[in-house]
Amino acid sequence: MENPYSPPAASYGQYLSPQDAWSRYGGFVPLKTRMVWASVAIMLSVASSVILAIAQTVLAGQVTGNGENVGAALILLACAALSFLCRCLAALAFCLWIHRAASNVHARGGAMSFTPGWCVGWFFIPFAHLVKPYRAVMELWFASNPESPRHKGIVDVWWATWLIMGFIETATSRINDLSVAGTIGLGGSLFGLVAAVFCVQVMSEISQRQLDGTATKPVGRDGASANG
Repeated sequence: MENPYSPPAASYGQYLSPQDAWSRYGGFVPLKTRMVWASVAIMLSVASSVILAIAQTVLAGQVTGNGENVGAALILLACAALSFLCRCLAALAFCLWIHRAASNVHARGGAMSFTPGWCVGWFFIPFAHLVKPYRAVMELWFASNPESPRHKGIVDVWWATWLIMGFIETATSRINDLSVAGTIGLGGSLFGLVAAVFCVQVMSEISQRQLDGTATKPVGRDGASANG
């Protein structure tokens, strides 16, 4: 099995001329704006998940059995809709960030085997989404600044807590008792909060690594480095 900590393989961009790679991937674009929007969306997603879990725990007795409360049911429906919307926005914002981050690496001919499209696409492929996105982000981490290959383990912690949160949510979705599902969901939200914090940190560090790294030195329109 390939070591995820090993230096990334050559990218497609490395087989293009500097001018073609620069043009194909849209040059280098700072990630700060995308990172900020993605960070806000991710935190809102976690907050909406907590709200939904609390609502399920508190209102469970009012929407089950003979004493069903229409008002309580509508509140739960609204919380679920809000959580779904926030998750979609968070996924979109993160995908836009990682696509641009990978494009920056490829534009400079960086050593990265994952294309920008597959950095996004692997998140949506069943089973492969458990491993491939992690490897893509790890490659992105190294390729963003080849002169500083050491990592702090935040990618590992982010991915581990994200997987745990996903497993808990999958289990929760199969529980019919809303009160129990809400209680377990709160536990999943705690892992979600940790995953969100580390995800924001990963995005921040990669964004900064691209600014600091040799792969992002200023270049001219022809793709040649301004530093020669």
